[in-house]
Amino acid sequence: MPPTAPRTSDNDPTITAYAQHAAAMMSTDPAAAKQVLEKGLGSFPGSPGLLFGMACALSLLGQPQEGLTHLHRALALGFSDTDRVLSEPALAAVRATPGFTEVISGRAVPGAG
Repeated sequence: MPPTAPRTSDNDPTITAYAQHAAAMMSTDPAAAKQVLEKGLGSFPGSPGLLFGMACALSLLGQPQEGLTHLHRALALGFSDTDRVLSEPALAAVRATPGFTEVISGRAVPGAG
């Protein structure tokens, strides 16, 4: 799935606040983190950082395919911290999802067959 919104700068203080709030609760309450990220993405759908956060939340919530789709959107919009994608504990289920290698290398789109 290509990005559905133009890229938004993650330097916006409001985006930073959403991301920090979600990150603070990600390991203890990923469902609450997801709600914060949904609200943030409602206002800033092109935020690579919020999309990355949503990928983490979805991975922790047992929805790795949906998380992979959000990760793909984050990467397509300029999220470039590959080391974090490869090492973030919250993304373990996404990394184990078929298609992850192709998405991270830019060769495939999740859900395309």
